[in-house]
Amino acid sequence: MKEYRFTRIIWLLCLALAMTGCSEDLTSSVADDEIKPGDPVLFAPYLSGRAMTRTDVSDYHDALAYYTFTYEMYQSAVVAPVASGLQLYWPDNINAYGFKATAGSATLATDQTIQTKFFAEDKLLGYGAIASTADNIEALNYRTSKNWKAANETDGVSPPDSKKIRLYLKHLRSRITVILKAGEGVSRDDLANTNYLEAKIYSYGTSNLEISPWATNTTIDYDDASGVSTTQYTAIVEPYAYQTYAKTIAEIKLSNQVFTFSASNDNNDGKYNLSAGQHLTITATLSRGSDGNIYQVKMAAQVTNWDVTDIPATVDSEGQIGTTTDIGTRAALLTFLTSENNKAGNIANITESINLEDGVAWTSQPLNCTMKMNDKTFTTTHRIFSTIGVGGKLVGGTISVGGDGTVDAAIAETNRGTIQNITVNRTSTAKATKAGLVVTNSGTISTCTSNLPVSGTSDVVGGIAKESVYHSDNGSMPVIENCTANARVDGTGVGGGIVGKAVGRVSGNTFNYGITLLQEADKFKNIVYGKPDAETHQLRAYSNSWPTTAANTIGNHSSNNSNTMAAANIFDATIDSQTELATLLNNVYNIDGSKYRVSDNFTVSAETWNSGNIPAQFTLNGNNKTISKEGDVNLSYIYSVSTNLTIDP
Repeated sequence: MKEYRFTRIIWLLCLALAMTGCSEDLTSSVADDEIKPGDPVLFAPYLSGRAMTRTDVSDYHDALAYYTFTYEMYQSAVVAPVASGLQLYWPDNINAYGFKATAGSATLATDQTIQTKFFAEDKLLGYGAIASTADNIEALNYRTSKNWKAANETDGVSPPDSKKIRLYLKHLRSRITVILKAGEGVSRDDLANTNYLEAKIYSYGTSNLEISPWATNTTIDYDDASGVSTTQYTAIVEPYAYQTYAKTIAEIKLSNQVFTFSASNDNNDGKYNLSAGQHLTITATLSRGSDGNIYQVKMAAQVTNWDVTDIPATVDSEGQIGTTTDIGTRAALLTFLTSENNKAGNIANITESINLEDGVAWTSQPLNCTMKMNDKTFTTTHRIFSTIGVGGKLVGGTISVGGDGTVDAAIAETNRGTIQNITVNRTSTAKATKAGLVVTNSGTISTCTSNLPVSGTSDVVGGIAKESVYHSDNGSMPVIENCTANARVDGTGVGGGIVGKAVGRVSGNTFNYGITLLQEADKFKNIVYGKPDAETHQLRAYSNSWPTTAANTIGNHSSNNSNTMAAANIFDATIDSQTELATLLNNVYNIDGSKYRVSDNFTVSAETWNSGNIPAQFTLNGNNKTISKEGDVNLSYIYSVSTNLTIDP
């Protein structure tokens, strides 16, 4: 009995020594380079769910130095972990084990003002896996120590330490960085001095938090200088849809003046709904007038994976951010639009006017970046873009629909981004069948002009857009504002001079052409015909203008879309044809004091003109248009009551 007890004690002692790192292996069946029972489990953690190359390793390990990991070891078919803590040891080399790692705080703290506090508020989760196999990097994977080592040796991942369990980690929270840029009335030096600045970044979700962020120095480029010192603020937040719920993202106080940032400060606002593991970088241009009043903040944003810290981007004077590509030919434009560079945050800089139909018919392409046209012209007989994405923006140029081209719309079938300061022209008899600019607007169309007639057989037509409606992915109100339509809008269905059917906001627009005398007043309206069927969102139509006394009372806004055109420019009706001119001479319209206006050039033919020499009692504003005569037509009585009208010959 004593001998048995002595042997048992020796065995237990050796096992204890092995579990505490004893270098002697009392089981001769295990080779010297194998993982032995009692050896510490070694880990190689990787962020962003991907293995590192040799050049990545030092940078990522530097970042991981700020985290303290708790490890859990699970045995196959056992629900609870068999071991957990800051260090694990191999129990044996027989059973299969899986590994889980966590780091960071359980709840988010508001004080992130220094580097260590900032990283402490991150929250990481990862699992042991072999990247080149069918392992799930978001779940437990089980192997014996021998099989883990063997799999590592054939995995081809650097560094090549086969005894380390590779942990593929992901961030469970999001990161926001706000970089400050000086605009009008703001000193560049002040933005580099944190003594003049205070900042808050807001987190929402399980609780609403006002976070004091980590302030660091960085540099930014201006049109007249590069590498100018400024301040950036960074905070860790809960994943949240800032855009969808219209929440404040950040607040900067500069010398007691407060600048508040939300997605509404950025026309390209499709980037503000943050998922776990995403890093939102905002460049905010702060401006204030000479009287000290604060102008609206300009914001430009780019979203990357959390651990991508070197963003190859520039921010220009308009607050645009992204990698810039200069484009001056049709081939270069097509190559860009079909490449991975056509993405939110990047900039396409048009340097020359381009004929899109140069030898080959143009096929509509998506636009997902900012395209700056720089007052250049695209000439086409086809619609240019299929879709303008949430992060897409078309700004500052002309679209010319050439020849007898017929498009459903000149710019895009669907706009979910921004179209700004674009003019649509035509040559010869070109026209649109649904709308001047886009068929469906779910984004923002601002300060645009259409000179393209719309004549269609579809159910709805519009001078700027056929319809303006919410899109589930946008999370923001569709807007058509400060646009002008100078061409006839007509068709076999219903329509509006600016938009056929709409919800959201339709404000500050002008339909210069006007719904003409003989267009059906119950089917065609000067601004918007109505709301889409069964649409529950509100339509806010206000501060719009059109040239006639016709009413267009519609929508939920208190002003109910009253005409804001100056009284001197409002007429009883407009005309654009021989038939309508002849109708004016009818006693119903031909009365003293009535006013009419010509909206377009037209021809009067002697063969069909049968209005005789009825004296005109009305006045006719020619609007600098021309009425041409074919044959012997007497229009002297028209000429006598008209102004700004040319009758030829």
